[in-house]
Amino acid sequence: TIRLVKHIRFRGMYCRLYFILGFPYETKEQMRETIEFAKDVGADWCAFMRAIPLPGTKMFDQFLQMGVLPDDATWGMPTFQRIFDTEEIKAEDLNDLCFQTDIEVNYINNKNLFEGDYKRALALFKEVFERFPFHVLAGYSMLYCYERLHEFSFASSFKTQLIKLTASDKRA
Repeated sequence: TIRLVKHIRFRGMYCRLYFILGFPYETKEQMRETIEFAKDVGADWCAFMRAIPLPGTKMFDQFLQMGVLPDDATWGMPTFQRIFDTEEIKAEDLNDLCFQTDIEVNYINNKNLFEGDYKRALALFKEVFERFPFHVLAGYSMLYCYERLHEFSFASSFKTQLIKLTASDKRA
């Protein structure tokens, strides 16, 4: 997989990988192994999702057999948060793990930032910020890229926008 990711990026294509954590009976150690792999694989972006079962799937049946699914769950509504605990991990801990891992892999240790490919990094951060205009970390990462690309006047006005955002939007 690492060779394939390198090849895809060498060809100039963006490489996004999607990881699911919290499968039935998946241990914390196995989740950590997956996270370490995500850090090492060298993709442009990694998404970390929680295993959330849908009725009629094998995963749903497994969680049902484990006795962890709440009776009052609204399975028809899409959610990205785990709402039930397992013996291996509590829902809150899994949600936090996915959130923290996203920050660590995609922002703190961003492959493109380390390689100095600020245009490529900027494009990815812009996607996040356009989708979630209150995402201050994506905005700050954009600002960082603008500065490294010597787009100082735009960086200055964007910094002002971020400051206003943090003062006016509680989600920020």
